[in-house]
Amino acid sequence: MDELVIALFYLLAFSVSHAACEPPPMNHPRAPVGARAPALGAVVFEIPLVGAVPEPTEILQTLTERNLPATLLVSADWATRHGEFLRTAAKQGHEVGLWVSLREDIGLSGAYAEDPAFSDWVDAIRRARAAVKRASGVKAKAIGMSTLTPIGELATDALAFKAVLPNERTVGDKPRRVSRPDNAKGRARVIGQGRYTDGCGHILPHWTPAGLDRVTHTAARGEWVRVGLPSTEGVGGMLAQWLDDVVIAEEWSILTATEMAKATAKTEDQPSKPPPAVAVAKRVLPETLSEASASLASASTLPRRASADLNLTETYFALVTVLATGSETGPVTLGHLDGPTNCARTELSEPIALSPDEVYAVARQLQERLKGQVPALVSVGAHGLTAGELLQVLARAYRNEPLVAHPVGDPQPFAPDCGWGSSTGL
Repeated sequence: MDELVIALFYLLAFSVSHAACEPPPMNHPRAPVGARAPALGAVVFEIPLVGAVPEPTEILQTLTERNLPATLLVSADWATRHGEFLRTAAKQGHEVGLWVSLREDIGLSGAYAEDPAFSDWVDAIRRARAAVKRASGVKAKAIGMSTLTPIGELATDALAFKAVLPNERTVGDKPRRVSRPDNAKGRARVIGQGRYTDGCGHILPHWTPAGLDRVTHTAARGEWVRVGLPSTEGVGGMLAQWLDDVVIAEEWSILTATEMAKATAKTEDQPSKPPPAVAVAKRVLPETLSEASASLASASTLPRRASADLNLTETYFALVTVLATGSETGPVTLGHLDGPTNCARTELSEPIALSPDEVYAVARQLQERLKGQVPALVSVGAHGLTAGELLQVLARAYRNEPLVAHPVGDPQPFAPDCGWGSSTGL
């Protein structure tokens, strides 16, 4: 089963059908990680293990090598067939939790026409939990299920679970105590998925750098975030890059589900906060900038986008930074930047040759003075160049081509930003 089929399986198995899911487009598995930001709060790495899903050996090894814990949500059937794997995972510091199927374990119909009694819930969950303990050697303190009903909440509390992880899509809700009919405070805490805004929930929609960038965007705006990692092989390198470049570099707080429940107990009486308007740093790698420069170096009219990953404004800022600092081999981190406020009229009547000293001097001046806006007209030596003409010259300088400036058309001359686009740092 290839990774796309596995991803679709999880989307179907763990999602609620009434909300539209619009995941980010898939990109190449070896594409660079594009987003980088600190997490606003704590993050749980969650691996659901049900049915015929393979052991997540590669994923768990990658996490273990970096001392990052995961929470395995395991069905009773899966646990009985993979006991040795679960025991090893538990010894390595990962949490073994229970996954309960409302249909197979509880006998709950899709239409909820005959909701099982409270005692049926308790008996079914107790049996499944016992099976997981026999296989793994540990008692599950976290429980996951597709939909959490009122009786299900009461049953999880009666069995003294610490964390309840429903796979219902959430955006703004915060962890809470389970509800009890007597209005007493329940012991277990329900932890939703986090501030995912595309309707796809916490399960990684596909194993690609774009899918991991989606997690980074969410973690930067959520005080608590669950990240579902589908079990598949061949993703260790991609996961390792993201963990090293983002999670570890930005010092994310990675907790197990039970640790998350304990942490939220300290803040449960505080009101929910609106998602902060933060910019997630977009990193431009040399290969991405090379692709963008190649598309601009000979254009008579600038394209709307320099590459699939960069618009003209982002490319301008990245080229200025690289040429000013001489950091051709390192990544450039983008912040907020707007395109030109008007389309300057060209002052060139014919092609002109520029010296490298003139071009690099302008790059250094811009790098010091660029305060969120691409200037519409810039003086290079004795000549005035429009933003588009200078962008093309910068692209040629990056590619070590002759520094000749030609009149260049903007992609949308009548648009407010001439069609350049803005960089929000995302």
